Amino acid sequence: MIDYEGFRKVGKFTLNSGVEVFGELSLNGMATTLKLYSDSLLIHPTDPLKQYNYSSDIFGILYDDIGVVYDQSKVSLIKCINTGSTGSDPVHKPNDKYFCEIFFPYIILFGNQHILSSDRIISGINFTTDDAQDIFYEPYAFGSINSSTVEEAKAKFDQLIEQDALILGGFERKRIKAKAEILPYLFYYNGNKELLTVDTVFGKIFIKRWITGGPSKKGIHIDSNINIYVTFNENKSTKEAIETLRYLMVFFDIIAGRKQSVLKFKVIVNDYHFDVYLCDEQRRQFENTQNVNQLSNLPIQATEKSDEFSQILQSWVERHEEWRNARFRFSTSFDHQNSYNNDRLIAAANMFDILPVSACPQTDTLSSDLEEARCNARKMFNKLPVSPERDSILNALGRIGKPSLKRKIRYRAKLITDLVGEHFPEIELVLDQAVDCRNYYVHGTETKIDYSKNTGQIVFFTDTLEFVFAVSDLIESGWNITAWMNNYPACSSHPFGRYIYSYRERLEALKKLLAKKV
Repeated sequence: MIDYEGFRKVGKFTLNSGVEVFGELSLNGMATTLKLYSDSLLIHPTDPLKQYNYSSDIFGILYDDIGVVYDQSKVSLIKCINTGSTGSDPVHKPNDKYFCEIFFPYIILFGNQHILSSDRIISGINFTTDDAQDIFYEPYAFGSINSSTVEEAKAKFDQLIEQDALILGGFERKRIKAKAEILPYLFYYNGNKELLTVDTVFGKIFIKRWITGGPSKKGIHIDSNINIYVTFNENKSTKEAIETLRYLMVFFDIIAGRKQSVLKFKVIVNDYHFDVYLCDEQRRQFENTQNVNQLSNLPIQATEKSDEFSQILQSWVERHEEWRNARFRFSTSFDHQNSYNNDRLIAAANMFDILPVSACPQTDTLSSDLEEARCNARKMFNKLPVSPERDSILNALGRIGKPSLKRKIRYRAKLITDLVGEHFPEIELVLDQAVDCRNYYVHGTETKIDYSKNTGQIVFFTDTLEFVFAVSDLIESGWNITAWMNNYPACSSHPFGRYIYSYRERLEALKKLLAKKV
């Protein structure tokens, strides 16, 4: 992703109609444009307004700055939307007119062939995120050894060589020993490239470490990159491959405790890796300067407790189809990090309403008298003329017996309090107040708190809703929250740790505020 920032190339482009024109592709996130030049309009919708909804694939062959075919010349632009056109009369040809039509492509693939959005030929993906080094941190992957005496240096070298602990880069053992006479420093990498493998419902996930660098005349330099590979059980289209990327990113958001940006993303076709540029990819807007990479900060230690991590990821992915909408709503809210407002609170509450039925309490069975009364009321109101008031009553009648929003959220919170409830006294009070706050901003219902003067409560309510949503989801996926809470640091930089640490103080502030309104 980052490699293509500022990218700008000209080339020849082909529309799905078969028309070929010259154009210019400029990559700049949501400001990415494809400008196509021709002597007539390329898109002729019946309704001129439809041109802004026009969506298609466009193929191109790019040229470098001196007119030679670019190294990754074949570019596939997926889901291109025509955003407008301009026309001009050239001075030297006053009777001619040329047009420049501007498109926004959502997805761009660079490679050795063109790919249609409908082609189901992608066998896997390969990507990395900005916090991958923290999520898959190995405490002893890299290190150094120095010695105070020649004898100690020799002993350490012998021990390492005998244990085959290091790859010595082609040096013979006697040469290493000879250098030990001058008290060398030994810098090492433990050689572990395959960090993790997880079987999921859509295929296998591999976490791999790639090493670059080595010794040179300037010294020793090694860079480590964590790549996440997915091999699908069956080939996917571009859209389906990107959907897999998106929901894995939601999981990594939760583990890292902040939004993950896609740094590099490739799709794999016949063992060839196509670079992918996602024009609508939203990057993290700010950096959390707190220490992220302490293992105890993270709710799950991927490399230290690989079996637990694999089981949780496997279970989490297995039910993603049902949880998709709610999880994406959570991710959108959670990604705002330290930016809070009433819209984020509303979104945090509403995500519980779109959870699958299996995630919430079942519908209650109504008594015969109540069921009869509801049926009679429905008949009565159905006879009335259609109006907002009539429809509101009918909707309310339809919800009788179904779990309310408060009940759904309490149900999810109980998954947490049944295990570690002593850490969250009276959390149901906080959750009920959070829903009351949401109802105030949505329906204008009466409230006990003036939120314009107590904005800190909006922050507390939002944090509580997001904490309950994500943590209950992880617990059902197999997370041992009890073990983690026995070891989490009080100064944790992860939102889970910060929430736990500040909960009691914020609860007391809320109770004092409510007491004033009695």
